[in-house]
Amino acid sequence: MSSAHSKKQPVKLRNTVIALFVLAILGEILFIHPHDPHEWWQRVPGFHALLGLIAGVISITAAKALGKYILYRKVTYYEKPGGKV
Repeated sequence: MSSAHSKKQPVKLRNTVIALFVLAILGEILFIHPHDPHEWWQRVPGFHALLGLIAGVISITAAKALGKYILYRKVTYYEKPGGKV
């Protein structure tokens, strides 16, 4: 893999995430945003999209940590101490 390709990939991913987030905010403003907000967060355009993004990142991070530190076992975990299965 060339270094130019590896540098382009994160930029492309970042731009895609930003574009999806902007579309989510526009969708919320046009279709979901309440006309009579009762709480302060209902008056903030894009709040629910941002909340969903943060919740998704936290969920993915927690799942990766759970897999890495609790569920992961070495390849030799089930072998007997003598080295035989």
